Amino acid sequence: MNPGRHVPLILVGVFVIAVATLISLRQPPLPASVVSSLQVRQLSFMARMAAAPPGQASGTPTLATPLIAALETVAHRPLAADRDHLAGAAASMALGARHVAGTFVVPIAHRVPAAEAIARWALDPGFVPGPNDLAVIQAAPTDAVSRHIIGARMAGDAPEGAEARQAWLDWWTARMALGSTLVVLGLGILATGVVLWFKARRRQIAARALERTPMTFEAVLPLLRVMIVFMAVSLTAGVLGPTVLQRAFPDAGVSQLVVALYLLTGGVGLWLVARLGREHPADRWLDLTGLSGSFAPGNLGRSLAWGLGGYCMLWPAVLAAAALTSMLGGGGEPFDNPIALLLVSDPDPSSLALLGLAVALLAPAIEEPLFRGYLFGRLRRHMTPYGAAALSGLVFAMAHFSMENLLPLWAIGFGLGVLYDRTRDLAAPIVAHSLWNLVTAGSLLTVFG
Repeated sequence: MNPGRHVPLILVGVFVIAVATLISLRQPPLPASVVSSLQVRQLSFMARMAAAPPGQASGTPTLATPLIAALETVAHRPLAADRDHLAGAAASMALGARHVAGTFVVPIAHRVPAAEAIARWALDPGFVPGPNDLAVIQAAPTDAVSRHIIGARMAGDAPEGAEARQAWLDWWTARMALGSTLVVLGLGILATGVVLWFKARRRQIAARALERTPMTFEAVLPLLRVMIVFMAVSLTAGVLGPTVLQRAFPDAGVSQLVVALYLLTGGVGLWLVARLGREHPADRWLDLTGLSGSFAPGNLGRSLAWGLGGYCMLWPAVLAAAALTSMLGGGGEPFDNPIALLLVSDPDPSSLALLGLAVALLAPAIEEPLFRGYLFGRLRRHMTPYGAAALSGLVFAMAHFSMENLLPLWAIGFGLGVLYDRTRDLAAPIVAHSLWNLVTAGSLLTVFG
């Protein structure tokens, strides 16, 4: 091996390490008002589920005290949007914390009629809301459930209050039924995933006795070239891409720019496989990326079924990784990912649809040929299924440049690698990856949206 031949690659690797470190050290945190608003939305979601409408004996009263304490803490902080003030007030009213509701709305009472009405109700025990007060509540710039809760608490036994209570009750009953169903479904998915992991061990054990090609530097060099250059391109695009694209397309929205940037970097990554990833000149790009053996019509049903099974396998793997991260004193926020933050901050339906398309279709369609088809496929020639999945999964996690979420991302990459080894069809990991991203995005929108 001649080290001088690899000086450019070494310099690119140093660039990746230096820029990634610099970004992690100097990355500005989210504004305090945005963080507080996200906390309010999460607490509001929990309060709505824990607090039963008036007249209902069920609910989770043991959660009321800590939730009220948490709401009271965040109520004194600046929030990013008026709707978060109103959502916090509605959550406090659902839990019966009248004084906390007043704290939430006082800062915006001078400009939001609904907030003024809530503040008067919360701070004046003798205040009786009139038709105008209830009308401004129904026109409040917040979600329908918050309006029902506020109306039910303020109107009391008035006809308007009975109507709002019924609407709140209908919503709460439906959500509790849905929540119970999801808990049962989640336990079933988790159990299925554990069973499939035990079965996957058979292939790992059998593979230990098989002869494999020794891993040499020359065999690994194409992988290093592709992955190091791809990470350099991703970092450069992340730093310079938004500014360049915004100047080139000034009328494009943020969501459109994010998707365009993702397509650009992903396309470059797949092109790098063709340009730098060949171990032998005769290697075909379709073979390198695993696409040549994937999506066969005769195997599609089997691959889709395994995709569902692979999604189940991701659950115990990611939960174990998240638990280990927590034990080690770490743990990232879901909004370390800019697309996750955009999902909950941009209410425009077209933007949500575009971002949903990106996370559910574009990301798996680009990442699976690169990380499973190419990276895992090359490593698998020299390693056992678990060994190749572990190493390719680690590179997959590192390519996301999120040290806080490194272990959960590693678990996802590991699980998808094992799934690809089982099926040798990219359709299976693409389905599992798509489902994971789609459910994660839906969960974020449900809790924080």
